[in-house]
Amino acid sequence: MDYENTGRQIIDLIGGPGNIEHIEHCSTRLRLSLYDNKLVDKSALEKLPGVIGVRVNVQCQIIIGKEVADVCNALKKLVAGKQTTGDRLPTRKKWGAVIVDFVISVFQPLVPAIAGGGVLKSLLIILDMVGWLSKDTSTYKVLDSIGT
Repeated sequence: MDYENTGRQIIDLIGGPGNIEHIEHCSTRLRLSLYDNKLVDKSALEKLPGVIGVRVNVQCQIIIGKEVADVCNALKKLVAGKQTTGDRLPTRKKWGAVIVDFVISVFQPLVPAIAGGGVLKSLLIILDMVGWLSKDTSTYKVLDSIGT
């Protein structure tokens, strides 16, 4: 994937660099806080190579997958210095965007730990079912408490 070219196309389809208030990403999605979500050409964004899907609610979320960090970095480089503040009045962030940003920032670091705990619990159940590790052993109890 050509990250810079993808970034340019995304900028064009969301209303230009002046429409971008904030850029960030999670593990699979490019999250854009825009001044005007009505400028987003959702159907054209969905047709871009490498874009899995697009959701426009409080934020414009472009689902890219594992290459999202590279696309985000390219997008930030392309936008740097191209945003003009003179043609836009400073706006306060919408409450919905503030809440979404807060929830994401709180729970995103916990996702790997929660997933790891779930995998550990599943393995313990399988090991008990096949008879390799009994629920009565101290090893099982320790691993079970770690998974919780």
